Amino acid sequence: MISQPCVFIVDDDDAVRDGLSMVLETIGLACQVFENAERFLEGYVPGTPGCLVLDIIMPGMRGDELQVELIRRNILLPIIFVTSHNDTITADRTLKAGAVDYMIKPLQKQLLIERIQALL
Repeated sequence: MISQPCVFIVDDDDAVRDGLSMVLETIGLACQVFENAERFLEGYVPGTPGCLVLDIIMPGMRGDELQVELIRRNILLPIIFVTSHNDTITADRTLKAGAVDYMIKPLQKQLLIERIQALL
């Protein structure tokens, strides 16, 4: 099991994944990137500490569906949703299900960094 916390970035947009991971690694945070929810489920090692920066709208399994699956599997990673879609119904549902934040793109990187650091 990995002891250093990791920021798991799940987003179908290459630029978002690459940009976020570069910024977070620059400040010393470990990151793993995944282009979709299915790849995250394949690659995540249960028990690895960290947090999840998760897009909502992706091909295949949506981010909010991944949240439900993680709860079903008793994987309790804190989730920060990041999305281009300002959907208050989805935001309310994901936050009630335990997400710690729901941020609209374009992201305020400093605010995201602060929230991630507070979780880790």
